[in-house]
Amino acid sequence: MKIPGFEVAVLVKATVQSVNISYFYNNVKPFIVNFSNVLLFPEDISDDDQQFARITLNIGGTSKWPNVSLKSRTRVDFLNKLGDLTMPSGDDYATDGGSIAALESAIKTFYDSSETTNRVIVLLTDQVFISDADSDIAEKLRSICNMIVVVGIPSFQHPSFNDSIDAAGDLVGPNVPDTLVYPSITDAVTSTLPVKTLLQIQMTLPEITCRRIAFLYEDSDFVSLETQENFASAVQIASSYMHKDEVVALVSFDDFLENGLVFLYSSLVKNWTVEAASSYDPLGDDYKTNIFEKLLKIAKTQHYQYLDVVLLTQSDVYSTSLNESAYNLANRENVNVFIFDASQNHTDFAIFDILTRNQRDSIFNVTDANITAMTDILTDDVLPKILQQSCGAVVSPGPEKSTTTVQTTAEAKTTTTLPIVTTPNSANAITVSMILDLIFILLV
Repeated sequence: MKIPGFEVAVLVKATVQSVNISYFYNNVKPFIVNFSNVLLFPEDISDDDQQFARITLNIGGTSKWPNVSLKSRTRVDFLNKLGDLTMPSGDDYATDGGSIAALESAIKTFYDSSETTNRVIVLLTDQVFISDADSDIAEKLRSICNMIVVVGIPSFQHPSFNDSIDAAGDLVGPNVPDTLVYPSITDAVTSTLPVKTLLQIQMTLPEITCRRIAFLYEDSDFVSLETQENFASAVQIASSYMHKDEVVALVSFDDFLENGLVFLYSSLVKNWTVEAASSYDPLGDDYKTNIFEKLLKIAKTQHYQYLDVVLLTQSDVYSTSLNESAYNLANRENVNVFIFDASQNHTDFAIFDILTRNQRDSIFNVTDANITAMTDILTDDVLPKILQQSCGAVVSPGPEKSTTTVQTTAEAKTTTTLPIVTTPNSANAITVSMILDLIFILLV
């Protein structure tokens, strides 16, 4: 079966008020054609070579960008989309102010429709601010993307990209070679390491993964902030014992419902931003609270064999109208659900029995559990069950056992806590450096 294994988000900061129309049609568009020529589209691969590329085009100014989703399309379809691409015009499209709106567009695209972990951004812009590079959006993009490439284009306001070179270097990531920043399209095409070569090498990286593991925590008034933080920290610690190619997500219910879920390699999860909150309303409208329906959509994605879901939640307050969606999710053979039960009253297991298919050994009482106890549950109980799936090894030997263990019917008694890790990672630098080393070897 042919599956997507590489995703490229092309962002063009250009409006009628900022970029010469002739330059847009004679330079920008041909450049995109140039590097898209090295991508493999579905019709370019055989069934034995299963991975193809998906590419999006998005264009805007600094205050308004349309929503564009990643789709699997043919080369002809993509080129037709490119041919129809025009620069926006109007009062809603500011022409100055850096590239933060473009970065926000990229994060929305990946959160909404990404199906791989091999992601690249190609940003064509006239201006990058230091504040763009230091923003939370940029930090998230550096965490979820293997590479960010910046190409300068001239505008009426900023005919030269020279003043943005340093900020663009910070945007692509600390310790990442400056070769990912090109002052102009000419440089991006004629450089020793042109953009198309970077993409060609990046596309060869293996992406096939047979499962995804989603860790979701209920950020409501009925699950304490400390319990949410303990759960997130335990996931981050346990991720260090997973196989480095495992695909993992860690997200709150609210962020998940707002398309804030993105899958990362397990090695990056330990540095993913995690915030406890009390904004989720378990008795809210179904369309605002139904995480099970959204998980079902993910489970139906054809490119992964399994979806393993670990939920930190409670059964004291919830809407029984969600039971049907919970049943539909649990009824899929490729879905496994584990419950970290933070309820105060551990007598109502109805929703949990539905989700776990009446497997009480997949329900864990964590109301008073600390980080160590939750980590033990993950490494001793949850991950070994995931190991039973025929995807090869998932975890290496777990951490040394704590003196306190949590059984499915017992409450944790220890109170030791550890600080939660909340700083996003720029670990893409390692991947990029390895790729550039490989390119230099190929060119020598």
